[in-house]
Amino acid sequence: MFSYLLKMIVISAICYGWYLLALRNKRMHQYNRFYLLMSVVASIFIPLLQLNWFTLPREYTVAFTIAEQPLVSDATTINNSPITGNSSTGADWTAYLSILIGVIALCILILLLYKIIRVLLLTKQYPTTKQEDHILVHTNMSEAPFSFFHFLFWRNDLALQANGCKEIMEHELTHIRQKHSYDKLFMQVVTAICWCNPIFWLMEQELETIHEFIADQEATQANGATDLATMLLQANYGQHFLEPTHSFFHSSIKRRFTMLNQPQATHRNQLRQYMIIPVLAGCMGLFAFSKAPIADAPLINAVIDTVPNKKAAPFVAPLPPGLKNPGKGINEKEVEAYNQFFPRLTDPANSNKFNNGLSDQEVNQLMQWYKDMNEQQRAQAKFLLMKASGPMKKEIPSATQIEKWKDASVYGVWINEKKVSNTELDKYKPSDFSHYFASKLYGAAKKGRSYAVQLNLMTNDYYEQYVIATNKSLKEKANIYILRKKV
Repeated sequence: MFSYLLKMIVISAICYGWYLLALRNKRMHQYNRFYLLMSVVASIFIPLLQLNWFTLPREYTVAFTIAEQPLVSDATTINNSPITGNSSTGADWTAYLSILIGVIALCILILLLYKIIRVLLLTKQYPTTKQEDHILVHTNMSEAPFSFFHFLFWRNDLALQANGCKEIMEHELTHIRQKHSYDKLFMQVVTAICWCNPIFWLMEQELETIHEFIADQEATQANGATDLATMLLQANYGQHFLEPTHSFFHSSIKRRFTMLNQPQATHRNQLRQYMIIPVLAGCMGLFAFSKAPIADAPLINAVIDTVPNKKAAPFVAPLPPGLKNPGKGINEKEVEAYNQFFPRLTDPANSNKFNNGLSDQEVNQLMQWYKDMNEQQRAQAKFLLMKASGPMKKEIPSATQIEKWKDASVYGVWINEKKVSNTELDKYKPSDFSHYFASKLYGAAKKGRSYAVQLNLMTNDYYEQYVIATNKSLKEKANIYILRKKV
């Protein structure tokens, strides 16, 4: 969500920046009206497009976790559960912030709806006269005259025969005929929902001023600008935040006064109009580059085994492409630097950090060092690379095993990745399970626990979901690798 908001603000800022630079205060009002509305629409929808025109290569994506128990079976079974490097803490504040943004947007929308209803109620409060293309509402309101869709709210003390009143009437009728209320209501809904984008608020104010320019231009075509200018000098200002109406007196008087005497658009101004094409193309181009998705890049799941110096049968680790054959060797300082990363990976303080606190640059450096190591240096390295396997095979326990596992002094029981009491096993029979995995705890992994063996069980339904998810993961992420401490 926040990535989308940032893209939206950037695009709207570029579009509005070009408007200020080349289009503002130019007498091509209909085009400026179109440009601002199109800029808002583009800012909203361009970030939603998946414009992967150019893909930048991505060597590895790494997610680290710490394994608290040693492996009982062969080493390739360590990656049989989903591994993630994201911390839930980060998701919490973003969720709260999203809710806050939504609540504020809802409050602004409610305020806007209240003001619309208030305006519509005025048509019931005051007498009306139906005209050919509008409904005239006779009021004694100081805010009048103003228009809202096909309603024209007129102040009774303004005589049509007085100087400037005909022009004011024509001015408001122009708002109605050109459907400016639709523009204004659209912008107010957008600013309510996207209230955290300050550029949209500026665009809304500018669009309202352009509406006034258009209406002033139409109103002065017959009799000139003198009478209308006189009325403009009588304008009074007030608070009109989120007002859905077009009021003659609530507007930028100085700019309207200047625009009345500005000459028609020149050929140079017409050339500016075509610049919308490169501006929008540039905005789209900003988001046309993407990094290769994880499916196209090896995902290195770093699982660090904390078991100290436990003997295990040697194995030959299948390595990622480009790492199978030893290199020519690196110098001693680089070997030392490589091994110095191990304490950071095993530090519990970094367990909830993405990549255990390693930057992308550090991860890529580790990969490069390992690639360049000779055979002897790799044999002495504290961690190495090995390829992940598929789902764990189905293994159904026996009744004797289940009875043995009820001993809480020996076994800690997890069912479907949740710690349960050993007595929960009374509720199950052997055929209820599709897989079990037991691992003995050593050293730090055993500290603070009353049991010596951790038992993981999967029920039939859970195992089926696990197999589907694991196969899907392996299919989408063609090369999944594990970084594991060498034992």
